[in-house]
Amino acid sequence: MSTTDKASTEASGETSDEAARASAAADASEAAAGAQLSTAPLEDSPTGPAVGIGVIGWVRWFWRQLTSMRVALILLFLLSLGAIPGSLIPQTNVDAMKVTEWKRQNPSWVSVAEKLQLFDVYSSVWFSAIYLLLFISLIGCIVPRSWQFVGQLRGRPPAAPGGWTGFPPTPPGAPRRPRTRSSRTPGRCSAGPASAPSAARATSRRRRATSARPGT
Repeated sequence: MSTTDKASTEASGETSDEAARASAAADASEAAAGAQLSTAPLEDSPTGPAVGIGVIGWVRWFWRQLTSMRVALILLFLLSLGAIPGSLIPQTNVDAMKVTEWKRQNPSWVSVAEKLQLFDVYSSVWFSAIYLLLFISLIGCIVPRSWQFVGQLRGRPPAAPGGWTGFPPTPPGAPRRPRTRSSRTPGRCSAGPASAPSAARATSRRRRATSARPGT
């Protein structure tokens, strides 16, 4: 192999390594931006001490399952299903005479309905347990996400991708959309290129928004 071929091989290898590092850095920045914009509750660090399957471990597992959005939706679905018997079967606290008539017309179902508390659905033990668990699940879902959402509103916006150089220019001869009053872009800056960043930051402060300087 000649010296020229060897130099070209080394140059191509260095170029591919630089491209791989740039791609990994871009993926890491996108993952960090996604994590900053996410409102999901923060998980415990995997490097921390592991909790064994004991009382504390089962309590933490039950709490995580209960405060997940999936379990909240399941409990809401069960609550809607539990309200169906209260609409089809007469309730004692609403009309006791209809309950007596229903028992006389359906004597074979009376024992089952009384055991399941179908004549007092909305004050039964199982219905109360469902909506209490639903309230706890909603509180556990909303409160942690609310604090993270407030922190994101007060924090800096994520930086732009490093490889983004702007939108491609409009090719010559391409049809342009006619500009109307409703399609005008609000907030145009009449300042020059040198004073445009400071004017944009001043406008952001007036509108209670956050901004980040390039390179920070």
